[in-house]
Amino acid sequence: MRRVALAVLCAVTVGTVGTVGTTPAQAAGGTTLPFEGFGGMVVDAQHDHVFVSSGAGGSSISVLNFSGAVVKTITGEPGASAMALDGTNLYVLLANSAAVDVIDTTTLTETDSFSVPLPGDGTQLVKLGDRLWFGTGECSSWGGKLTSLDVTDGTVNSYGSAEGARDFDCTGLAASDAAPTTLLTYDMGLSPPTIYKYDISSGAPVLTDDQRMEASAGFRDIAFSADGTKMYTASGAPYEIEVFNVSDLSKIGSLPTGAYPTAVEVAPDGTVAAGKDASYDPDVLLFPAGDSTPEKSFDFGEGTQNNLLSGALKLSPDQEKVFVVTGGFREKSMFRVLAKNAKPTSTSIEVSKSKVRSGAQVTVTGKLSMEGALAGQSLAIYKSVGGGSKTLVKRAKVTTGGKVTATLRVREKTAFTAVYEGDGLHLPSKSRAKTVNVLIVTTARMSGFYDTKDKYRLYHYGDNVFLTATVSPNFAGSPIKFVVQIRSGSSWNTVTAQEFALDGSSHFTMFLMNMPRGEYREKAVFPAGTGHLGDASPWQYVKVTA
Repeated sequence: MRRVALAVLCAVTVGTVGTVGTTPAQAAGGTTLPFEGFGGMVVDAQHDHVFVSSGAGGSSISVLNFSGAVVKTITGEPGASAMALDGTNLYVLLANSAAVDVIDTTTLTETDSFSVPLPGDGTQLVKLGDRLWFGTGECSSWGGKLTSLDVTDGTVNSYGSAEGARDFDCTGLAASDAAPTTLLTYDMGLSPPTIYKYDISSGAPVLTDDQRMEASAGFRDIAFSADGTKMYTASGAPYEIEVFNVSDLSKIGSLPTGAYPTAVEVAPDGTVAAGKDASYDPDVLLFPAGDSTPEKSFDFGEGTQNNLLSGALKLSPDQEKVFVVTGGFREKSMFRVLAKNAKPTSTSIEVSKSKVRSGAQVTVTGKLSMEGALAGQSLAIYKSVGGGSKTLVKRAKVTTGGKVTATLRVREKTAFTAVYEGDGLHLPSKSRAKTVNVLIVTTARMSGFYDTKDKYRLYHYGDNVFLTATVSPNFAGSPIKFVVQIRSGSSWNTVTAQEFALDGSSHFTMFLMNMPRGEYREKAVFPAGTGHLGDASPWQYVKVTA
């Protein structure tokens, strides 16, 4: 047999591939706040309100009820950051105007304001007796000082190394109402941090103890037991809530959380609520008193708006609800109410076809099941294309049957999941994934023949036989195999099987020359990959005549 030669001709253009998706105006599962970021959160048990401040990047405070509805937005508070509550007075540290404003929690109006040195970034505000304590001075230059404000007469005092305290990189504070003469401070910019324990009974801080927390990678939040004897810390590492004796700052226990703990709160009965910045794991864990195994967890689902912010977790006075704030870069923050006795839910997902050709339509149906009425509940459908990251396909209110349906074109292997984000009274849930496998569309076209007869394209001896293969969607640079066989009696024998790289338009043309007289068949084969099942074109039949 004479040798079969192959060569390349120019290509044809294949169109680009589009994607399907929707972006909701408001994410489900919480109340979107009118600002990005987070300054602080305070629970007002007297009026059943939660105050959430905007932080240095905003100038407002959202007032919400215990169901998560906005009662009022207090504006004109530039850089509203850390807050402290005493009776009907809410004290707000203003990071952008060097002041502490006083807001009446009954009328929700400002009643007074005190001038103070410029607060340090991210500092806390604690009230012990008649004094507010906070950090002032520029961070990261060791200019931070411990500062107090006497709210009875407006007297301000700052304490650094010259005044018997110390200068801070960036001043962090923690205190318990049960121990009104003890103030703890630390450097927020250091890892590991050192805790400094001060006696403030005289009005000025007197250092009584200090302890370097070797295992901690910077505190994100600190809480105390009801009697003030134990301190609970959430840090970037270790992946646990650490427990310390306040008396001598010794570590006495821990509660495992996984990465990355950002917030902690302790109820009067000893229940510990821990918050995490966790994309694929539960975001809030509830530990019963004296138990290191969580009794309940809450998962907000994926997406940056679902990241629990540092220190953004509080408990309701009856300990039946958990209040949290989540958010992400350049996204509005969200206030969520989680019920401790929230009921379980389940989600499932179905696809209309489990195997399709690339570009075919598939209908995906998510279903939510729960105890109680489904009216008003939202369900989200996500997709993962070719094993990549998950993206939102659709989020909508469920029908009376608890369903949400989306129809879209599938061009690569795609896994679908349904996610319910919870509403505080119901726990969130996520379905198992359902995968749609995709056959890539591979076609082959003959050219250069002088006639056709039955299934054969006819060529004269010496003519070039052209076969153009096209793969959809565009797989430029991927291998395409050409298989040529010759008929011998009732059998087909392979003459050649060679691979070439698809060009930029996802096709390739080969030609065969000087083919002996006889009957041939040819096809193009695109091999299976991680995101698809591959495909082969139908056989193209050739007869070389005189």
